[in-house]
Amino acid sequence: MLAHSPPLPLIIDFFEEGHDLAAEDEANILLALQHRDRVRRIRLVMPASNAGNLITAIDDEFPILEYLFIVDMTRGNTSLVLLKTFQAPHLRRLMLWGVAIHVGALSPTTTCGLVTLFLDNIPPSAYFPPNDLILWLSLLPHLEILGIILIPNNVIDGQLL
Repeated sequence: MLAHSPPLPLIIDFFEEGHDLAAEDEANILLALQHRDRVRRIRLVMPASNAGNLITAIDDEFPILEYLFIVDMTRGNTSLVLLKTFQAPHLRRLMLWGVAIHVGALSPTTTCGLVTLFLDNIPPSAYFPPNDLILWLSLLPHLEILGIILIPNNVIDGQLL
């Protein structure tokens, strides 16, 4: 159906709290993600066990993506990572809960237009040095809302202080 539809922007929205992702829903989301040049918004709220394939498919360039919101409902220390090949030159809002972002994905091309950045429940394996974070934040001239919440870790807490 997507192949024969007019080239309208796509909004991918899956928010079924307490429900697993059905195979048909996953196939439909993966199909929509193949049309990177049409995806404007992505909101995925689901357990990590369902999100792995979808997050892996969010790679390469999404030329009109403005909004990316991914929540791992398990709130555990998962291994979900947004890949370094991810690029979104028009991204305005980036919100990740329980999902790490590879430092390579934080390029000025992807982040220069960010207005909202919220990273919550970042697993210790995904921490980046505080000096890198400060440098990166200095390159976000339009940033209005910032939230960063780390999973407690004594070693990292000492570095941040």
